[in-house]
Amino acid sequence: MSGELPILQLPVDRPRPVKQTYSGAAHHVIFPYKLLSQLKDISRQEGSTLFMTLMAAYQSFLARYTGQKDILVGSPIANRNHKGVEGLIGFFVNTLVYRSDLSGTPTFREILNQTKKKALKAYEYQDIPFEKMVEAVQPERSMSHSPIFQTMFTLQNIKQERLDLPDRSIEMVESNMSIAKFDLSLTAYEVEEGLFVSFEYNTDLFDSSTIARMAGHFENWLNEITYHPDESYTKLSMLSDTEQKQLLEEWNDTDVVYGHDCMIHELFEQQVARTPDAVAVVYEGGKLTYQELNEKSNQLAHFLQKRGIGPESLVGICIERSPDMIIGLFGILKAGGAYVPLDPSYPENRLRYILENSQIQVLLTKEALQDWLPKDIQAICLDRDQVMISKESNLAPVSGVTANNLAYIIYTSGSTGNPKGVMIEHHSVINRLQWMQKKYPLSGADTILQKTPFSFDVSVWELFWWSFVGARVCLLPPGGEKDPAVIEEYIERYRRVHHALCSVDVIYFLRLYGTI
Repeated sequence: MSGELPILQLPVDRPRPVKQTYSGAAHHVIFPYKLLSQLKDISRQEGSTLFMTLMAAYQSFLARYTGQKDILVGSPIANRNHKGVEGLIGFFVNTLVYRSDLSGTPTFREILNQTKKKALKAYEYQDIPFEKMVEAVQPERSMSHSPIFQTMFTLQNIKQERLDLPDRSIEMVESNMSIAKFDLSLTAYEVEEGLFVSFEYNTDLFDSSTIARMAGHFENWLNEITYHPDESYTKLSMLSDTEQKQLLEEWNDTDVVYGHDCMIHELFEQQVARTPDAVAVVYEGGKLTYQELNEKSNQLAHFLQKRGIGPESLVGICIERSPDMIIGLFGILKAGGAYVPLDPSYPENRLRYILENSQIQVLLTKEALQDWLPKDIQAICLDRDQVMISKESNLAPVSGVTANNLAYIIYTSGSTGNPKGVMIEHHSVINRLQWMQKKYPLSGADTILQKTPFSFDVSVWELFWWSFVGARVCLLPPGGEKDPAVIEEYIERYRRVHHALCSVDVIYFLRLYGTI
């Protein structure tokens, strides 16, 4: 009992209450006689008792279930080892603690022999009352769990047979326990059909279905250790064939057909053909239809191509959240380029670093935002140059871009202090967006609330998801993302709204609607 005493961390259905309640229930199973015979066979081979074998099995099972190597299990002992008490009627039971060390990769046979040695040693001290041991060890106390150990194993060595009397028969009937002294307790005894095992569990921690599944896992585990006693316990499985198939095949059957050869703007253009007059962009009372957005971004794309923009070209975009930002993004993609967002609210030194690091030669911006720009950067001001841009063709340009070309580079904060550019290709974005559409389908009645600064990757689905399903994007005014009341106003206005929430916003809305 030296050293730190670990708390058994079984996977529970609910967080452990601050104070232990002892609310309990029991689940009963009978393991087949063949399995009981196999357990007795390995016990004879190793010169151990059935109790030692089951204790070793239970401890190794708990180790696999929890991932812990240091397992403590309590077990009662009759404590009638003196001749003077053999014939007395009374309760002499004491509690022993079995501690296993499963570090490394021991086989079950090795674990069994370790348990056998520790059990024999424990029997030498069975007269020491458990309460005295607790006083000596002085474990860290908590109201949420029992000290020393949180699970118990008992093997009753009295066969539970029916007693036939001249005029009546008597047999044991299992009671439905509503109390659990520990997180989990196993009680086993032999019956005609095999091995009866009762799983007594704390209902504050576990659902009945969880314990029923655990009982099945324990039966599988007992079969595994008897068939493969010389295999490392870490390689043995407790799952049924059905569960293994579900885990390895069904849950991994995640192949999805998505547009490997599609580009972001291509899916948008397909949607334009389907719903040209549907509203695509909403901003402070104004709006753009799919057709209008498509034509304006086509004109900008032609304008960019005449300035050398094509596949793998990087185009900076430094514009506040507005329809021009959306036009700019689609214009860059349609020209074949990849956009590099520069948030106008960022410090100038950060913006200059991104420009220098990415080696951008062309930047989309507004006239009021270009004062900080280096002179060698070719700035296209969407307000100042609008007349020239509007003279370009409104038909889709030919760029030669493929799904494997870059769509954007977003600069992260960087672990070394300097931002680092993350390069993302079209097919990766399409994969993500089509997964979202499958998981959380949008329709033409839905609105995406675009409130995340486009220099953060969360913005990507806000900026493009709506564009290939006929939904619309509502652009929150710059700074509105910092005010939950503004977000609330837009949600109320558009009703079916999808948006990302940070933790502060979540707390605001939970309080608003009386959840917390």
